[in-house]
Amino acid sequence: MKFTVLSTYIKKQLSLVSGAIPNNPIIPVLENFLFEIKDGILKTTATDTNTTMIVESNIDTTEEGSIAVPAKMFLDTLANLPDQLITFSFDEESYNIEITSHNGGKYKLLGTDPQDYPKTIETTDAPTIMISSNILSKGIAATKPMTGADEIRPAMMGVLFKFQTNALTLVATDGHRLIRYVRTGVSCESEGECIVQKKALDILKLPLEKTDVIIGFNDSYIIFKFQNIQMISRVINDKFPNYENVIPLNNENVFTVNKIDFLGTLRRTSIYADKNTHLVRLKLINNYMEISAEDIDKSTEANENLIVEHSGEDIEIGFNGKSLIDIFGIINADMVVFKMLNPSKATLIIPTEQELNEDTLILIMPVILNSYND
Repeated sequence: MKFTVLSTYIKKQLSLVSGAIPNNPIIPVLENFLFEIKDGILKTTATDTNTTMIVESNIDTTEEGSIAVPAKMFLDTLANLPDQLITFSFDEESYNIEITSHNGGKYKLLGTDPQDYPKTIETTDAPTIMISSNILSKGIAATKPMTGADEIRPAMMGVLFKFQTNALTLVATDGHRLIRYVRTGVSCESEGECIVQKKALDILKLPLEKTDVIIGFNDSYIIFKFQNIQMISRVINDKFPNYENVIPLNNENVFTVNKIDFLGTLRRTSIYADKNTHLVRLKLINNYMEISAEDIDKSTEANENLIVEHSGEDIEIGFNGKSLIDIFGIINADMVVFKMLNPSKATLIIPTEQELNEDTLILIMPVILNSYND
């Protein structure tokens, strides 16, 4: 059994799914790609049993067959070959594999019985939604950094996908920060929601060019299909926090800042903050804001001033500077609005410029200044 293919082409195809190969698998066969050849198409599967990636590639062959191929060794071989035709041949009884390059190189390795490879889950019962890859990429890029890492609260280790008849909402929180990304103008066959693992979203490599992505979901799995790729991932079986209840409605203190100016000031002052608390203070008086940080133990201190648009009473509030920097790193807007009630309540951060049919809202909990001997 053999096929011929361009080395750079197959390397690119396999790189799209290789992220699903686990580093230290409990089941040895998971270190392999599953190759299945039929009708001139090579179907490659990679899985860690929670997330499965599949890509279909065009190859030159009239034969059919299947084998499990050592992923790392095959990828390392391809990475060190110049652009050329290679012939991949294997014996379905002994699982011996031979790769022959155009310049006369021969490389032999041992595959595995394809029957030992986990079967792909069928998700034909999943209702679907179609969305542009650009929109989906933006939503994932915004929400994924806000996921938590506490295994005691598994729901926070993923992104909530909420499907509605005319909207898709993505929400993530780590317990101290929350982001809600809403995109209207998309439609789903039925309403529902699921929590998608952060690792699955890390593996998902959406194309840079605009293309349609079909998303299907049920109580156990979510599936993404686009171009010649599909990803199937188990969803997190836990209840997501009631995020709507924690979003404050009455926010009498509002100020608007230039993103670049504020982020630069924040990065400089945070250098001098306590390395345990990362506490940064914002003191607002009229349209004037002082940003300060200090580390008493190291006798370091920093202060800078900014002009802002401010409505409401004078206020002094504390934040984790590192968290604020992370938040501003995912905002694509020149100006950003802060909305707050008082120094102990959640603060909303909203980009002033958003795309049509898009609504992004970020929430961050302040650091209570009194707890640090203010």
